[in-house]
Amino acid sequence: MKENVILITGASGFIGSHLAKDLIEKGRKIRCLVRKSSTKASIDFLTGLGAELVYGDLTHRESLDIALAGVDTVFHLGGGGRVGMTDELCSAINVTGTKNILEASLEVGGIQTFVHVSTCGVMGNIKNPPADETYPYNPEPMAYARAKAEAEILALSYQQKIPVVVVRFPGVYGQPLITGELDRVEGVTPMSMIFTTIKRGQWVYIGDGKALTHWIHVEDVVRGIELAAERGRAGETYILADERAVPMIELVETIARLLEVNPPKRYLPVPVAYLLALFLETIARLTGGTPRLSRELVLGFIANRAFNTNKAKRELEYTPTVKLADGLKETLRWYEAKGYV
Repeated sequence: MKENVILITGASGFIGSHLAKDLIEKGRKIRCLVRKSSTKASIDFLTGLGAELVYGDLTHRESLDIALAGVDTVFHLGGGGRVGMTDELCSAINVTGTKNILEASLEVGGIQTFVHVSTCGVMGNIKNPPADETYPYNPEPMAYARAKAEAEILALSYQQKIPVVVVRFPGVYGQPLITGELDRVEGVTPMSMIFTTIKRGQWVYIGDGKALTHWIHVEDVVRGIELAAERGRAGETYILADERAVPMIELVETIARLLEVNPPKRYLPVPVAYLLALFLETIARLTGGTPRLSRELVLGFIANRAFNTNKAKRELEYTPTVKLADGLKETLRWYEAKGYV
């Protein structure tokens, strides 16, 4: 009997590497789409797992057919974006890349499940939280969120042709499996920045610190993604997150206790923060640098992010297992051991 093959795009990323490791440990045969520009650490890690590697690029349609040959399940995590990335680049990576992998899946055939990994960022600032999957698209004011919203809508438009299931989640944290330069680690999870800023006594709340934040440990993300492939209904979207959202001040004070430092007490009014961000962005444009504070970040700090996961609990039998305080403690110890904090 032919062995089922799983394709993972974005396997060299934070979540993708955890997914690849978990599937391999469960005895599944996986294939990873990797780029020629992938880091040596990424290639070494995936090869060490025993994954099959196929070189290609989501933005190059012709490179995807070999990766999809004999595949029955696709976990599409490829894409991404950073603060300040242009709309054009984010669209090419996330929207065009998603269209290419969907079209290639159609042409190659045999795909029984296509899990499109999205983000709760497509929902933006939540009014009257928590929000469930029926909340309208209102992407956060950054290129990445706009591109992910467009990519998700595109993926769902294929549901009559391919069994597409969408999963969304908010902020993800945990121990990266593929390490390297700190900017790489910060590019996939903001926790190192949050830990370091609090430890150095540099944390300043924007607004009153009461904005809701919602998190999920990477292990719970992986389990939820796998459950979506096993039990998710084609054409449906599922939100994965911790049991509850927490105010920013609760998150920061929890981390301060773990770091054994005094909790931050400084606050910056939103209008002042916005004007400061505009000034720093102007200086950065003139000097070619990166602003320490941007208007995107300001709006992100004051946005409410709180989500209802009842649909995933009911249909996928998903329940988060890692408590936020426990997960933060474990993650912090890892960052300290690596010298990142």
